Amino acid sequence: MRAGWIEVIDTEADTALLGDLDAGEASTLTLASQHTGPCLVVLEEALGRWHANARGLAVTGLAGVLIAARRAGIIDSVRPYLDRLEKSDFRLSDAVIQAVLDQTEETARPERA
Repeated sequence: MRAGWIEVIDTEADTALLGDLDAGEASTLTLASQHTGPCLVVLEEALGRWHANARGLAVTGLAGVLIAARRAGIIDSVRPYLDRLEKSDFRLSDAVIQAVLDQTEETARPERA
C-alpha cells in the first residue's frame, strides 16, 4: 500500500469512555473528537461505533477501508486481503465479504463445501 495515507498518533483516552470501551477505542474517539477537519474513525466493535455516531464522527470498519483503498487505487484487489483475514483471528461475515466483493466489482466468493 502507498505510504502516508494513514496517520498514527499517540493520545490519552477520555477517561469517561474507559468504562465502556477498551483503551484503544477510547483513545481513537478522544483524538477524533479533538481533530479539526475531515476525520474518519475506523472501528469494528458495535459499542465503539455507537459512541462515534453519538459524537457525530464518521465511522467505518476494515471492510470500508478495503473498499476505499481499492477505489482509490491504493490496492489492486481486495481479495488477497480478505483471504489473509480469513486465515487470521479477524472475522467478517460471509455477507460482509460478499458486499465488499460486489462493491469492488471483484469475482464472487466461491461456495464453501
